[in-house]
Order: sequence, then structure tokens, then C-alpha cells
Amino acid sequence: MFLQGDEAEEVLDLLDRHGVDAAIDHLTGYDYGTETTQAALENGYVYDAPPVGALDRTVIRDGYALTYNPFLGYVSLLRAHTAPPDPTLRSGPAVERPGTGTVQRRPTARHAAADVDPFAAPARPAPGTWGPSL
Repeated sequence: MFLQGDEAEEVLDLLDRHGVDAAIDHLTGYDYGTETTQAALENGYVYDAPPVGALDRTVIRDGYALTYNPFLGYVSLLRAHTAPPDPTLRSGPAVERPGTGTVQRRPTARHAAADVDPFAAPARPAPGTWGPSL
């Protein structure tokens, strides 16, 4: 959900008067579960991490990310979507075990991706090393 202008002002006032929890509780009333998820997937509103601008404030609670900017007058609420992993992606190619006549699957790097927090902060390079701008 993304609100701006007068619609956002109502939520920004709620934030100011009653805090982040009240704003998240208010906005989650517009989350229609599977219907909301399907619409987001169809319209391309899927992110690895919540999009955040330089002056934005972000709070994560109970699988929701509230991002708001009182200076620019907008509010956004995103929900983490955790689809069950595809079992074919969790295993590598079949490999025959010599002399046994059995086949086993080797794990791949994709196995670990299923356990990643979609809202976790990206890893930052250690001081003195170079990495992508974050």
C-alpha cells in the first residue's frame, strides 16, 4: 500500500499522535491476504528489501515494513511474502553413487535462500573494503 497527499496526511497524523504501532494496525486493515499478494505479484510490486529514500523512516513489525516520510508526505506499508520453496530448487542435480546403484541429490546454494529474511538489512562491507553503494 502506498499513500500520498491527503490520504497520507491522515496516517502521518496518526503516527504523530499515537505512534508507529497505531499506524501499522490501521494500515493492515487494508491487507486482504492472498488477494493483496496476488495483486502485488501481478503488478510487479515485489522487492528484495523495502525501498527507502534518503529522508524515509522505516519500521519493521510482525512481517510488515512501514516506510514513511513526513517531509514529502507519503506512507507505504509492505508485507513480507514467504512462498514455500520449490522442492526442485532445494536440491542439485542427481548424482549416481558409484558401486551402489543409488542416486542422491547434491544440495545447492539455493537451499540457503529459503531461510533468508526478506527485510534483513543487506550485508555491508567491512571497513577498508569496497562493495556496492548501499
